Parts: sequence; C-alpha cells; structure tokens
Amino acid sequence: RLRRLRDAMTELADRESDDRGRNRAWNRVDDIASAAPTLVRFTPDGATTIVPAGAGIDAVSGSLVADLHTLVQKGQFTRVRLCANEPCSHAFYDTTRSRTQRWHSYAVCGNRSNVAAHRRRADRS
Repeated sequence: RLRRLRDAMTELADRESDDRGRNRAWNRVDDIASAAPTLVRFTPDGATTIVPAGAGIDAVSGSLVADLHTLVQKGQFTRVRLCANEPCSHAFYDTTRSRTQRWHSYAVCGNRSNVAAHRRRADRS
C-alpha cells in the first residue's frame, strides 16, 4: 500500500504528467485513502483534523493520507515537487517563498548538479 501511494504521489508531483495520468494517480490515492485507518477529530472551536489510527504500517499510511488531506485542503499541494536530479527524483515540500526550490537537498543533489555543470563548462573551454 505504501509503495502504491508513493508511486501515485510521485506521478502527482511530476509537473510533466498529463491530465489522464494525474486522474489515474488521484484515483489510486483515493483507493488507498479509503483503506487507510484514520479518525476525524473535532475541537471546541469547530476545527477538524484527520489523524491516523491503527498501528504499524496502518499508522504510517494513515499519517500520509492525513498529511495529504491537509495539503490539499490548504491549497498547498502544488508545493510538492520532484527533485530536479533525475536519478534521485525524491519528492519534497518546497518551503521557499518564491516556490522555486529545485532539489530535495541542496547539499546532496544541488551540489552534484552544480559540480557537473561546472565540469561541463570547463571541458568546453
């Protein structure tokens, strides 16, 4: 279940995915979410949250579904991106104000990308 959710989330975060692929991915997420054990919590001020229920892998899938629900409800799902380093392709949440973060980790993928670009430029000289 977690691998299917990861694959669907990766497709949704891929900015090059077409509408049909996105629709299929959202359908897979919906199927997984319907099986993930979650609870709705109500607070005295009228707010609600979805929280995971269960233990083990059920708690993990419930937590991921709850976090995804929060992102979608807040209109922040567009901040979920894929790392620009193609061999990596980790999904990450873009925390930058300009929404232009390219790598899941600048220290890892960003540095590798910049070093590779520098070496290509140096080889052309």
